[in-house]
Parts: sequence; structure tokens; C-alpha cells
Amino acid sequence: MGRKANNLPARLARKKKIKDKNNLQIQGRAGLGRRREKGRSERQKQRQKPREKPVDPPVAQLSYVELAKQQEQKAEAATTQPSQVVQAPQSKKARRKQRKRTQQEAERSETWENSHVIPKADLKRDDTLYFGEDRAQEGNDGEEKGPLPKASAIELSPGMLVRIAGLKNMTTLNGETCTLQSWNVAAERWSVRIEGNDKLLKKENLEVKALLRPHTPVRLIGLRMQELNGKNGLCREWKAEKSRWLVAVEGHGDVLMKAENLEVLLKPGLQVQLCGLQTSELNGAEAVCLAPLQGRWRVRLEGGAEKALRPENLAVLSQEATFCPAVTQHVEVLEAEEKPSRLLRILRDVQEAERKGLVQRSLTLVFCLEASIAPVSLALGQRQVACLKLTASNQQERLKGFHLDGKRVLLCTDEALSAYGASSIPEVARAVSYDLPDLQCHRKRLERLNKSGEEPGGCYHAFVTDQVPAEVCRGLCEMLQAARIPIHPRLKELSTREALSVPNCWKFEPAT
Repeated sequence: MGRKANNLPARLARKKKIKDKNNLQIQGRAGLGRRREKGRSERQKQRQKPREKPVDPPVAQLSYVELAKQQEQKAEAATTQPSQVVQAPQSKKARRKQRKRTQQEAERSETWENSHVIPKADLKRDDTLYFGEDRAQEGNDGEEKGPLPKASAIELSPGMLVRIAGLKNMTTLNGETCTLQSWNVAAERWSVRIEGNDKLLKKENLEVKALLRPHTPVRLIGLRMQELNGKNGLCREWKAEKSRWLVAVEGHGDVLMKAENLEVLLKPGLQVQLCGLQTSELNGAEAVCLAPLQGRWRVRLEGGAEKALRPENLAVLSQEATFCPAVTQHVEVLEAEEKPSRLLRILRDVQEAERKGLVQRSLTLVFCLEASIAPVSLALGQRQVACLKLTASNQQERLKGFHLDGKRVLLCTDEALSAYGASSIPEVARAVSYDLPDLQCHRKRLERLNKSGEEPGGCYHAFVTDQVPAEVCRGLCEMLQAARIPIHPRLKELSTREALSVPNCWKFEPAT
């Protein structure tokens, strides 16, 4: 048997780096034997000492019924005596921020508070025309309350169709439709006729249902005479003694009608005025109707912005309709050398938008003079833009490749396209007037683009140079202004210059 490691001589233990406090040779106490720190008897006494913490007896498991009872008791105690939530102590930085925030709120000026009006809880937000507070009472109730901010800028006039709302005493009249008769100056109320009886109501209790004014186009509805139902007419004047509107009906002459049987007739191109909107900045603004959209009308405001509004928020200004209002027009003033690059930029932007899926794939017409077709085709070919040329001869052969799966750009003249027929070229959603003609031809191009697609509309670009006569520029300005489209500043300058000699190319009349 070999020696134990701790009984090695000091020299070998030092060599093997053995550290043992019981090895007396290492400690320099050879011959004294091994020292024991604790003997067997001491260890037995340590084990026999009583424990300081007695062990709890095992707890018997509770049944599900007893657990449910305990949960019910806890819930009842929480409802009867709610526990107080103890907030965690805040740090010095948090307390400093809180003091700074309260100090800033206290130092806010009164002008700041007045500039940020917070709507009251009972102010409705359902795009309905309200002229004041909902809590207004009818008749002479003797109570005077401060009016709320008005949500409409409509001036009421006799003959308007209104709806009663907000009555406190006679709640059965709320929701009834009636017609304004006259304004009572002494009582400061409107006289309305309900079921044969006249009542005086505050304007806060009246909601406009139909904006009926003279020269307003209407449609007849709800009549027993079936031959008049659905007929279109024009309001001429309000007959106060008979409480009827005098309406000029198509094919039937002048007819007296109740306001309940008249519906405001809107159509694309009508000039309207915005009213009764919660956004007070838009009230009174003029716009042009574009197209109906899910119970609303899409209108274009001054500057080109478009909105979808309810018919109740549109008051007809004039019966004259704008020409092709759904077509988005872009009239640009360029130099003659800039037109090829600008045409290429438009076509490139269209291709990029179609590639990203922002617009649908469509065809493009480029109207040019006979002398401009060859250089324009050469410029587009050098830029890898495929196009077709349509002249007075071989229209059928040229147009065989003009479709969505082929070449989608067509260079043409007005003579060639008129001879071929506009209805035979579907899916055209964009047109460019490379050489701007006279106004008559310009209107025909707009009309052709408006009727090419499934729905009215499209995008029309026109290039104007210094060679265009001032009469044409003035006509363009009038058309853009009627369509609520921004006018280029240089186009206004060209329209105010002196009349130039009109070249023969501007007197072209397309074939019928």
C-alpha cells in the first residue's frame, strides 16, 4: 500500500504543491501527529441539539368547494371594502418633472385656451347640419341659454325643407319634416307649418334637409300623379301665400309643388357652394361637381383639391355646367425645344406608376400636327418608347397594334382620328396635346377622352408655347377656372398680351 498524499515528506509535498494543514511536516511540526479539530463525541453532541425553528405539521388539502367559498368571500370583501392602492414612491427626477408640468399649466394664457375650443359632450359629429345647441327648446319656454358655436353657415330662407330636432317639451315633433314659411322678427323665430298648424321655432331646432333656392334643379318625387314622378324641373320662385314652389317641369310647364316633393338634382359640372360643414373654413367655398360616389358627391375645390360631400352640403350656384369636369387638365407653358423631353417625362412617369400598381394600364393619345409626327416619333424611338403613327391613310393597319398588350402610345392628327371614329378606341385614359389647336378642337379632344373609358374622366396634358394666340390662352384660362383647376402664371401673362396674327395651322377644322 502506498502512502497517503498528506503524509508525504515536506520536500515532496512542496514539489507537488500539496497543501494540507493536518500535515505537520509541512507546517514544521514533525513528530506531534495528526490534529483533529472536532472529535467524534463533539459531532454527536452537535447532532443531538434541539432545532431552533420547529417544523409546521403538514396542512391538509382543501376541496374545490371550500376553495370556491374562499374566493367568494375575498370578492365580497373587496367590493364592500375596496383596498387602497399604494402608489410607489416617486424619484426626485419624477417629482421635479411633475412640479414643472403643473407650473406650466398654471402659466398658460387665456388666449391659448380660447384658441383651442374643445367640443362639448352632447355636440353631434354625424355630418348633420346643426345650427346651434341641441338643448334649445321650442316656443316661448321662457328659458334663455347661451348658444353653442354654430356648425353651419347656411342662411335660411323661406321655402327650405327642414327637419325638427332638439325639442324638449313637444318631443313628438322631433324628426318631423316641414317647410320654412317666414321669419317672425318680434319673436325671433321661424314660422313653420306642421300638419296644417303654424308653429314658431328657433333656428337651433331646425336642420336643413334640402337647399331649395330659385334656379335650383330638382327632381319630382312622392307624387300620386305617376306621369310627374321622376321628372326634372327648375325652381322658379317661392309662393308664400300657397306654401308651394313654382317649378318649371320639363314637358308640363309651371307646376306648384310642396318642398317635400322636391329633391335637389345634382349633375357633373354644376357650380356649387359648400355650406353646413363642421370645418368652418370650407363653408362658403365654391366648387364644381365631378361624379356621385356612394351617396355623396365628389367635388373639386379651388386649387384642385377634391372632397366627397353629402348633397345637403351643396348649394347650386348656377345652372350652367362645366365642360368635361371629370377630366383632370394640366396646361403647361413650355418652350418649343422643351416639348419632346416633357412628353418623354410624362410617358416615363405613367410607365413607372403602372409598374408599381398605382394606376391601371391604359392607352395614351398624343395629338400632333402633320409636320410634328415624324420628329416626335424619332425622339421617342431614340428613348426606347414604342409608339404608333396614325395618318389619314391606312388607319386600320396602323391601329392593329394599338392595344394593352402591344404599343400603348399613338401619335395621331385630328383628321385621322376623326375619320377613324373615337368610339372604336377603348381603354384610352390619357391624352397629350403636343401642338395645341384652337378651342373648338381642344374641346373635342376633351370630349373624346371623357367618353373613351368605362367611366367619365381621364388625364389631359396640353403644351402651350409663345406661338399660341392670346384668344386661345384666354379661353383656356376660362375653362380651367370653371373646372377649379390651378392656372399656370405664364398662361395668364399670355392671355393678357396683344392679339397676334393667327397662322393657318390654328384655323384647322376637324372632319365631321
